[in-house]
Amino acid sequence: MATPRALFGQRGSDYGAFISRPGFNVLTCDDRDLLLSSADQPVSVAEYGVIDWSSKVVDDGAWRVTIGDLGYYPVILGESPDATYWNPAGQTPDAVEITMTNRTTVYFRSYVTLQGFNPAGYYIAYTVFRIDRGYGNLK
Repeated sequence: MATPRALFGQRGSDYGAFISRPGFNVLTCDDRDLLLSSADQPVSVAEYGVIDWSSKVVDDGAWRVTIGDLGYYPVILGESPDATYWNPAGQTPDAVEITMTNRTTVYFRSYVTLQGFNPAGYYIAYTVFRIDRGYGNLK
């Protein structure tokens, strides 16, 4: 009889969908040997912060932040919560561009930072999200 690898129902005290790695019994394997578990929190906050003019490290018009290495390129959300900083054309509020050169170096650019403005109280808030196993190849 083949080793059961998929389960829809109760596994221990959890109910849901479970798929184990090849060669592991979905009913008895450790959680680390599961490819998918609906009992997992697929997305959680790894870290967050605020960059303001007093804490900035500027590289070529961008604010640089070093984050913890999660072992993959994470999903990052950044925004300037104060929409009073509009571009000169008045068409859109200040937008934040996020780029990464490696898994721990994040650059935040916006119209305000690229123009070298220094408005009192301007800041960018950011959140780094952890995406747990079984939700795509993120390496």
